[in-house]
Amino acid sequence: MGFTAWDPRHDLPTRSDERCDSRAGDWIPRADVVEVSDRYEIGLEVPGLDAAAVQVTVEGDRVTLAGCRPTLARRDMQYHRMERGQGSFARTFVFSVPIDGDRITATASHGVLTVIVPRTATTGSRRVEIT
Repeated sequence: MGFTAWDPRHDLPTRSDERCDSRAGDWIPRADVVEVSDRYEIGLEVPGLDAAAVQVTVEGDRVTLAGCRPTLARRDMQYHRMERGQGSFARTFVFSVPIDGDRITATASHGVLTVIVPRTATTGSRRVEIT
């Protein structure tokens, strides 16, 4: 079990979000991380972005999703409200159990980037014979 269950009634006022250690950029796309049998699945909301606009990188126990949405503002328009995120973003997820970086896959569909992060078999204890 790599992530601690989050109880919004208890954790919302004081949540420091220690599992997402990097939130850099101009906007922060929303993400869900779920654990399914032998893997984690990260779902990142990135409507309007194609696969080429997002990068997935792996360093040890960290998976970083980063990208950029071009600024939509035009000089010939006066905006009364601009709520959609623009510019660069980066989200880093840290896993407390071993992950298999070589088998991570990512797909984009209907504005959601889904990253599959397989867990590796944990190395249990073993007895070492002395010769």
